[in-house]
Amino acid sequence: MISINFLSFAQKAKQNFEYSFYENKGQIIDQSGKQNKEVKFLYISNGLNVQIKKTGFSYDVYESERKEISPTKKSLVSISRKQKPNFKTTQKFHRVDIDFENSNPNVEIIAEDQSTDYDNYYNIPNIPKGVEKVYRYRKVTYKNLYPNIDLEFFKPSDTLKPVEYNFIVKPGGKISNIQLKFNGAKTKLKDGKLYMKLRFGEMQENIPNSWIEDLTSKKDIKVNFKETGNQTFGFKSAQDSFDKTVVIDPTPTRIWATYYFGSSYEPLIKTVRTDSDENIITTTQVDIFSNNNLVTSGAFQTNFKNVDEYSLLSKFNKDGQRLWSTFIGNYSYYINGGLMNVINDCVVNNKKEIYIVGKAVEQISNYSNNITTPGAHKEIATGSRVEGEIMKFNENGGRIWGTYFGGDSSDEILSVSLDSNQDLIISGRTYSDKGIVTANPYKSFIQNSYYIGFFAKFSSAGNQIYGSYLPDVIYHNAVDKNDNYIFCAYSYDKSFPSEGTSGTHQPIIVGQANSLLIKFDKNFNKIWGTYYGGTLLYGLSGQHDNENFPFGVGTDSANNIYIAGNTTAKQNIATPNSHKENFSGTGSDVFLAKIDENGNRIWGTYFGANTGFDDKVHDLFVKSDGSLYIAGVTGNSTDIATSNGYINDFKTLNYVGGFLTKFNSSGMQLWGTYYPEIFSIFNSKNNIYSYSYSVNNFGTSGTFMPAAVYGATFLLTKFQDCPDDLFVSATSPVCPNSDINLKASGGTSYAWTGPNNFKSTDQNPTISNANSINSGTYYCKITGSGDCDGTFSVDVKVEDKTPPIPNITNLPDIKGDCNTVVSVFPTAIDGCMGNIIATTKNPLQYSIPGTYVVVWDYDDGNGNIAHQNQNVIISSPALPTANATQEFCSTENRTVADLQILGQNITWYDAAGTVLDPTSKLVNGDYFASQNSSGCESDKIKVSVKINVTALPTANANQDFCSTQKATISDLKVTGTGLKFYDLAGNSLPTSTLLLDNTSYFVTQTSNSCESDKFEIKVAINQNALPANDFGLSFCNDTTSTSKIEDLTKYEENLISNSSGYIFDYFDQNQNPINDFKSRTLSIGNNVFYVKVSTAQGCFKLVKLTLQLNEKPVINLPETAEFCNGLSVILNPGNNPNYSYEWSTGETTNKIQVDKEGTYTVKVKTSFGCENTASIIVKKSVLANILKVEILNNNATVILSANGDFEYSLDNKSARFLINLRI
Repeated sequence: MISINFLSFAQKAKQNFEYSFYENKGQIIDQSGKQNKEVKFLYISNGLNVQIKKTGFSYDVYESERKEISPTKKSLVSISRKQKPNFKTTQKFHRVDIDFENSNPNVEIIAEDQSTDYDNYYNIPNIPKGVEKVYRYRKVTYKNLYPNIDLEFFKPSDTLKPVEYNFIVKPGGKISNIQLKFNGAKTKLKDGKLYMKLRFGEMQENIPNSWIEDLTSKKDIKVNFKETGNQTFGFKSAQDSFDKTVVIDPTPTRIWATYYFGSSYEPLIKTVRTDSDENIITTTQVDIFSNNNLVTSGAFQTNFKNVDEYSLLSKFNKDGQRLWSTFIGNYSYYINGGLMNVINDCVVNNKKEIYIVGKAVEQISNYSNNITTPGAHKEIATGSRVEGEIMKFNENGGRIWGTYFGGDSSDEILSVSLDSNQDLIISGRTYSDKGIVTANPYKSFIQNSYYIGFFAKFSSAGNQIYGSYLPDVIYHNAVDKNDNYIFCAYSYDKSFPSEGTSGTHQPIIVGQANSLLIKFDKNFNKIWGTYYGGTLLYGLSGQHDNENFPFGVGTDSANNIYIAGNTTAKQNIATPNSHKENFSGTGSDVFLAKIDENGNRIWGTYFGANTGFDDKVHDLFVKSDGSLYIAGVTGNSTDIATSNGYINDFKTLNYVGGFLTKFNSSGMQLWGTYYPEIFSIFNSKNNIYSYSYSVNNFGTSGTFMPAAVYGATFLLTKFQDCPDDLFVSATSPVCPNSDINLKASGGTSYAWTGPNNFKSTDQNPTISNANSINSGTYYCKITGSGDCDGTFSVDVKVEDKTPPIPNITNLPDIKGDCNTVVSVFPTAIDGCMGNIIATTKNPLQYSIPGTYVVVWDYDDGNGNIAHQNQNVIISSPALPTANATQEFCSTENRTVADLQILGQNITWYDAAGTVLDPTSKLVNGDYFASQNSSGCESDKIKVSVKINVTALPTANANQDFCSTQKATISDLKVTGTGLKFYDLAGNSLPTSTLLLDNTSYFVTQTSNSCESDKFEIKVAINQNALPANDFGLSFCNDTTSTSKIEDLTKYEENLISNSSGYIFDYFDQNQNPINDFKSRTLSIGNNVFYVKVSTAQGCFKLVKLTLQLNEKPVINLPETAEFCNGLSVILNPGNNPNYSYEWSTGETTNKIQVDKEGTYTVKVKTSFGCENTASIIVKKSVLANILKVEILNNNATVILSANGDFEYSLDNKSARFLINLRI
């Protein structure tokens, strides 16, 4: 059901008619004075009329304008008195037509709940007899406007909403079928609402809430407008069609609101309560300058002094009209609000008598005492400036008794509750060390520099029964059904003894400050105590209202305890899966918690948005069923209101205001609404009352103050919150010839009507043996639920349109072989026919492997057939099992019979599918096998055959050994894997077998499990026979030296092959051992050595190593030589008759004579072929001139013109010798 509300045109009707839809019997005419037969019903309200037509509906929006007419002249008589002004009234109209697109042309329009009175019209043109007996109706419904969709119009309880219409989408209906075309006003979709532009304003439509409804529960869904073009709009949801009824409707409904007083230094101090007649009692603080209409004539206290604030106690009837109002308080000469008269709490007993508690300024001399009565518990004030006060009033506002409470210092009572004996339980704060406690108190006075707490009990006559201190100030209290007392305090001084007890939710304070719950029995014996709260985000400040501070406590009928407050703690607050588990903003959140009767938490949750704006609770109300309401102030536009809230858009309050929300006993939010900041709430008989700030145009007509006046800046509001159990239901659909069971709840009397003239006043009537004539809509008028009374409807269909439901949702596969027969038939349950055995048109016997589908039919005989598929899987017998690859040795000559396989009655095939004889020799390739079981041959498996051929091992066919070695088979040198040795007879030989001379041995190798053929090795055993030989070598020396250092081991490979496998010992020519065999000095000529070559087994051979070292010829030739011009020089390298000489000039003599410059090379070779080469550079000498000769001290110095080697003589004479002089 889709409910569309008009919040922008909140008209205030002069009368609140319950029956608002007029039937058209000819009295409705058009602008030409003719009967307008298109209109079936007309809804009339101030500013808006709605025409109900077959093809749609129309809004007639109008606005009245009144102007004063000035008189043209005055008579003499009129001079002495004020002339009454004349006015001219004009009206502006705007009509908007909404047509149903593609709707049912045969739709039926049904009116429900007819009025008992009627109207007669005798002024209709052309109808002289008039139109008589025109009835009005509460609701008009279009039946099946679209397939399985109804549309109903009705007048809402909230006077801010002139009309409401709902689409009811029943099972099978599609939301997308609904199409509304708007004509006469430009319409647009914005922010989820439809805006219609009128000539004098704007009109809105919105969808506040949607849910799916069955007989016992509701589930919220989201439905939005959608634009389809050409000024046509419909609806959209995540799901288009449902198998249950879809309902969209607002909750709660506001009944009325009146402006009221409350301007104060402390606007938060306000209470609202009701008595058993739904009269409303309010308390507040008022500035006496605000208005002269604060109290009523004859009230208890009307006197005041224009100095400070007074308390105001008022009573209203259930329609919001004030019955009486009185001041409460003594005269105070303080003007700052700090020591004013205050009512903190009030409660109404079962006799409608009112108790108020708070604080009063002590009376000043020469001024009356307005608080206490003679003989009261404390008649005369003794405190310091303020005393606690308790006063009792009758239902007419007359004081019954009044008393002060406290000692010689300041005292204040903050809360009051009543137990089952109507005794008062009070709690609060005090500075006084006397006047509080009675004998045997729970706590005696605790000296402190600031307030401490107290709690006390008074009889209904005003006598104190009990009193005790508590270290922490107690802000709230409650009484459960067993008269246990619950006190809710605030604890932040850890120097006080802990009030927590083990086994409770939180025995100790966590963080800086916590709320505190303490439970006492009715004799004030403590049962348990627990703290509630966590570490604060910002630490403790002077203002505690968002620092785990409590703002309410209550109990339900099961003695569970509920607490509400404000916090910035991120831990110890919420439980998993609660409404809001985590706190991640920087502004405070509300906390809610449910504590069982033993002090253990059942659930806890945050409430609010994760932003920097605060969400704060001011009051809590708990119903007996555990559902609860909280109210307060918020700065957030999300996570507060729900789509079904009275005001779900924060913009409506210009982003400033409060909230009211409801939770169920499990901690889940049911609905939430924005509203001006609320300070106090109360619930009674499905009504919610709130005391809040006000905003413009929120009052309703018919209340005490529908429009605000000076000083009246607050709002007293009544909401209707119908119980969840107020509904009707029926078993539907119903099988033919079965019973219809109608059910209703939530009221005290019931009146049923329905098809086939059905009527009953039973709450839950039954119609036996129903058939199609009993199908239709049944109506039940429920009374006794208070303002929630009304007529409710439920549709019943007597039919069998539900197909049978298989007993097994998913039939198991039938698996078998070639002999399978389906013999088990599935069944289904039918709502009308019971158990049904399936039938099928498919075969039931199968022999060929494959997957088949049997379609089973369940026919209930009433035209409903359900189908269900079942797979039949026919498989061949299990495959034989074998290794996919099998290898054999070529030497084994294997056949098909040797293939390894597991199975029954195996048949082998080649790749062409030919059956193979078991004796067929195996070759490389693929073979295929099947098995046969119970006459069914399986599929084939493939086996790949590989014939392995292993090569011979490698070895010398002839191998010799020495006799001392005592060689065995293991000494045979053979290369291969998995070697096996055999004798000539084919006997296997162990490797330890001694080798025999002149004997053949046979060896094989094994690879891939296949043994090769045999390889023959002939063995010879010799006496020290090693293949070593003498070796001699002649070579030239590297230098002209007569010796050479030589490593004898370099010749081992020349002595014997594979020398690394032998041991060598070296001896000189006299067979003496030598140790320097790696750096032995060889002399020119023959150098003889003996070498012993041995094996590890002891075989050896002595061989001779002869190394002839030949000399390298010596050449004595200088590097350079010179000759004089015209002369020559002889080049002589030496003379050895055993040498041969070869010069670069081609000459072969040992010396040559040259007279030309150049480089001359000579190669000298010995008779052994050893040669040497040398070069000499020959130059022509340069002849110098004697420049002078200097003789000094018998020394002659010859100065020449050039450097060089010269010969000279004195006086050009030949000397006996020549002197070479190098100049």
